[in-house]
Amino acid sequence: MPEQNSLVDIGYGSVIRVGRGATPEWTQLMGLETVTVPSQPPEDVDVTHQQSPGRTRETKPGMKPVADYALEMQYWPGSDTDVLLTELDELTVQGNREIVLLEITPNGGATWTFQAYLNEYIPSSPLGEKQMVTANWKVMARVFEEVTP
Repeated sequence: MPEQNSLVDIGYGSVIRVGRGATPEWTQLMGLETVTVPSQPPEDVDVTHQQSPGRTRETKPGMKPVADYALEMQYWPGSDTDVLLTELDELTVQGNREIVLLEITPNGGATWTFQAYLNEYIPSSPLGEKQMVTANWKVMARVFEEVTP
């Protein structure tokens, strides 16, 4: 009997890009170890009152929090990825953080685009292992393209 294909895929081929400017100039982040999509569920707001049914707490969806989004990647000093993230990190340190577009496309999946800023860019210096860096982002809002008829 032939083997069944489960239709499950691997993450190889996933892409994360950073877009800067009004007409974004895109830089693909290289050396990523894991690609996920940020999670921003709305925080529940307690709206319980003395007439809540069955003495049960009631909640309504509130505002979405700014999501923390950490990207672990291999560190290549002087690469396009390193130059971009170093520039964005220096702006944040100076108190002038730049809002960019963070575009995430899992292999074979739909593209997700967010407004975000780089909060921190921290290289590590292990002895005897590959050098890694963490880019910590603050993700503010998902961006949806307008479709015009």
